[in-house]
Amino acid sequence: LNAHIANAVVSPHAGAKAHLTLEEQLQRISTCMDNIDQLLVPSTINNFINQQFIMRNEREIISIFEDAQPKTLNWLISHVKLALVFYKIKDHRNFRGQHRTELIELLAVDRVSSLT
Repeated sequence: LNAHIANAVVSPHAGAKAHLTLEEQLQRISTCMDNIDQLLVPSTINNFINQQFIMRNEREIISIFEDAQPKTLNWLISHVKLALVFYKIKDHRNFRGQHRTELIELLAVDRVSSLT
């Protein structure tokens, strides 16, 4: 578990995402999803034990969708397992951790005009 966490790809600043290729952005989403959904640890326990780590990875996924140019966003949406992303990203108890709600609002309201 700790070795997997050590290999986490969570950007310390959003500006770095602007220089990533489509495939690199998709890989970042996949890595964050793997970090959220540990192979040997059930997600409920992982969320409890590693809440800040999980929330950083969820935030990274949202930021990628948020910062993507329209063509990039469309490509990412069509190549990511979107249902799994919505399933794995949770609304946490604290106000700043309403990540599923934020992702839904981002894609279904704020960025819907960018989607084709």
